[in-house]
Amino acid sequence: MDSAPDPHNSQLEDYEAKRSKKGTPTEFSANQKPGGDAKKRSKALTGMTGPSIPDEIYVGFVTKHLKLFNTHKLNADENAAGVQYFKIVYADPTGGKTRGRYWSAIANGNRGAYKALGKEKRGVFYRLANYSLETAVIQLKDYYTVGELNDIKASPEYKFYKMTVDKLTPDMFQLAVLVRGASATTLHTEKVYAKNASRAEKELRRRLRVKRL
Repeated sequence: MDSAPDPHNSQLEDYEAKRSKKGTPTEFSANQKPGGDAKKRSKALTGMTGPSIPDEIYVGFVTKHLKLFNTHKLNADENAAGVQYFKIVYADPTGGKTRGRYWSAIANGNRGAYKALGKEKRGVFYRLANYSLETAVIQLKDYYTVGELNDIKASPEYKFYKMTVDKLTPDMFQLAVLVRGASATTLHTEKVYAKNASRAEKELRRRLRVKRL
């Protein structure tokens, strides 16, 4: 995760200082008022600073596959774990009830809003995390501007993704070495893992049918 100080913190401090000079009630006192304006103030602060935590639906999607990855890792099943690994690697917040959205600070006239990445180009987060911005711009030039890509990289959802994948990738390599030996210096492709996992599942089902006979 990026450890650089959040530039929005100073903005929030300045905002609170100006509020105190004007004698405006604090957030705590506003919350104590029956029918107070806490929600309005919260909305105003969100528009100014943006949310600090990633979208709940997106986090849930990634976490679901992370749990499955860990289960397969405990079973030393590289292929099944590899399938889950690539689902996380290519996890973009493309909207809907399962994939979530990302916070765009430049949307809604720079007031900020949640948006979904388009499904036309897969792996937007992946490209931003693994290539230089210049390369990502070239690859995604038909879909996003430089400003939009910088906006995506600044979102809590991308930061959560980057932190998750940065921790997950070494685990995937360790599992590959455990299963295939020290010669496993590279991971299989997404298609190879999917094919091997499907073959193993079919074989398991065949054995179970034979056992029942």
